[in-house]
Amino acid sequence: MTQTGWGSGSTNRAPWPSFPPPPPAESLRHHEIQERYKARNLIERMSCRLKDFRRIATRYDKRADIFLSAICLAAAISWWI
Repeated sequence: MTQTGWGSGSTNRAPWPSFPPPPPAESLRHHEIQERYKARNLIERMSCRLKDFRRIATRYDKRADIFLSAICLAAAISWWI
């Protein structure tokens, strides 16, 4: 592997450092990008639905187990409706 930067010892004596080329822009296939977006969008929509419940949006409960039960109840209600 060759060195990069000022002291690379290359024959190109440019007044700026030489760096390796950037990776290709299409490192992920278009289909994989769409699948990631769909999964992220699904999670974002569910969190927005949960935040419609005031108790969850304001973190009204102090204990984590009660807060988790409120999230489960709100998720069940939002799925049912």
